[in-house]
Formats: sequence, C-alpha cells, structure tokens
Amino acid sequence: MALAAAAIGDIVGMYGIVAFEAAKQGEFRPMAAVGYIHSLIVFFIAIFGGSRMLMFWIIKMTPEGKPVEQFYIVAILAGVLVWGFMSEFFGIALANALMWFGLAIPYGPPLGATLVHECDTFISDILMPFTYL
Repeated sequence: MALAAAAIGDIVGMYGIVAFEAAKQGEFRPMAAVGYIHSLIVFFIAIFGGSRMLMFWIIKMTPEGKPVEQFYIVAILAGVLVWGFMSEFFGIALANALMWFGLAIPYGPPLGATLVHECDTFISDILMPFTYL
C-alpha cells in the first residue's frame, strides 16, 4: 500500500514538473511550450520504444539461468548519464527522462535482478550515507 502511494505521488509530481516547465517555457513565447511538449514526447518514445526494446534484446541474448554480461550493465548505467545529459541539453527536467528510463528497465531476472545486485553495494554503502548528513 505504501509503495503504491509513493508511486502515485511520484507520478503526480512528475506531471507537475512537466506542467510547470511547460508554463515556464511558454511564459514569453507560447510556441516554446509546444516545443517543450514535443521534445517530451520524443524522449518518451525514444526511451520506451528504443531503450526498452534494447533491454528486451539483452534479455533474449542472455542464456537461461545466467546473469547479464557486465558490458550490458555498464552500458545501461552509462545510458543513465547519457539520458541525463540529453534531457538537460534539450531543456527537459532531469527527473522526467531519468525516471522514465528507470521505469523502462524490465522487472526481475535476469536484467533487473542483475542491475540491483551490481548497484546495491555502491548505493547502500556510498550514496545512502550522504542522505543522512
């Protein structure tokens, strides 16, 4: 129940960011807001139509019962940096592209479980303590 409430809150917040950014872009030029919405749609299609399909291809290429190759894990983590750069480059809020990219990762083994296993130590031992400072 708490996880569902958190997910709903994140989705509402994400669309709030979209509405605020579109209003801010169109403050002086209304066509800029239209361009912003178009770039959001292109990003959404690229992430769910391109990156997600590549991840399903990675799953298909991975032998049954084996973990995903390290190269693919590093490529996905580098994809986070690339999508973050591209979203800032095109003026899209950073949270939108990266949250969509995170939602595009298929759940469970082999890809999702391997990503969680590979990133768990770094996140819980290095990044998490900074949230308590």
